Amino acid sequence: MANAPEGTGGIVNVGFTCYANSTIQALRHYKNVENLLQEDTYTTILKKDFKYNELTKQFANMIQTLSKISKNSSVRPGGFWSEFDKASHDTGFEHLASRQPHDAHEFLMFILDALHESLCRKVTMNITQMELRTEKQKLQQKSLEVWKNQFEKMYSPLVNILFGIYHIQVICTKCNNVSNNFDTFNMLKASFTDDEKPNLLECLLNEMSDETIEGYQCDNCKEKTVAKKKQRIWKLPTNLIIVLKRFTYDGRKITKSIQPILESVDLKQIYSDISPNNKNSEFRLISIVDHHGSINGGHYTAQAFNKSEKKWFLYDDQNVHILDNHHIGQSTYILFF
Repeated sequence: MANAPEGTGGIVNVGFTCYANSTIQALRHYKNVENLLQEDTYTTILKKDFKYNELTKQFANMIQTLSKISKNSSVRPGGFWSEFDKASHDTGFEHLASRQPHDAHEFLMFILDALHESLCRKVTMNITQMELRTEKQKLQQKSLEVWKNQFEKMYSPLVNILFGIYHIQVICTKCNNVSNNFDTFNMLKASFTDDEKPNLLECLLNEMSDETIEGYQCDNCKEKTVAKKKQRIWKLPTNLIIVLKRFTYDGRKITKSIQPILESVDLKQIYSDISPNNKNSEFRLISIVDHHGSINGGHYTAQAFNKSEKKWFLYDDQNVHILDNHHIGQSTYILFF
């Protein structure tokens, strides 16, 4: 029998930690994230004496180990959770330190923030000055200024990997003046439509549906009026994370399926009409976090594509199995492209 492939090991559940295990497994299948967290790469830029340093080291050690071991082995993340408990104190995420079921999306938000902040530094970002003739050129300039303001003082290698930009337009219904704004993000949300089985693109567009703003003070006509807010994508990151909004504010779980996703999806439709970046619109599915069961007593697993083996694997804590292919269904929660 052939040796079990490297990079397919599991993670031991140390008490209701399946939400974290599945997220770590999905995230580590981004090759550029795995490369960043190698000993001789991330340690050269790690901040000195910073709150998240030890957590970042423990996380990186776990990723390095998982990249080497086979599905017959597993990592026991005791050191990681010890540092997680300390690092999450007074962050708004401290509840994740308690050993009870938690949300994988919340864990992902915290761990990405911790990695970004522990690896960030001040940089100089220069925007090439040019004659701005068209509206598109002016907006491109404005988007670059927003990017610079957001990341010049806090730049980490994760910025170019995981961050994109929204294009937000607010249109006055009285004078039709359009106010253009930009905002950065590191994951997109997708909300279910009324269709029985919508596709992912429909869910993304549903989340970006036009909104009405009452009592809008227009800078152009100076009237207090009603405005329409439109939101689309200006720029998508290299690695795109999409979270399906399965959990409602009133404590319910939406158990709808979305349509199957093939190897790749084309997201050109979610771009702003005037974005110059919509040529990079095709994304390949790499991994998935699934939530099984109810909102109160569910279980998390991950599916991920092993590039060297050209096969999908199911990660269920320390248990790992080969799959015929990935599965999209009622449990699909977070998608990594």
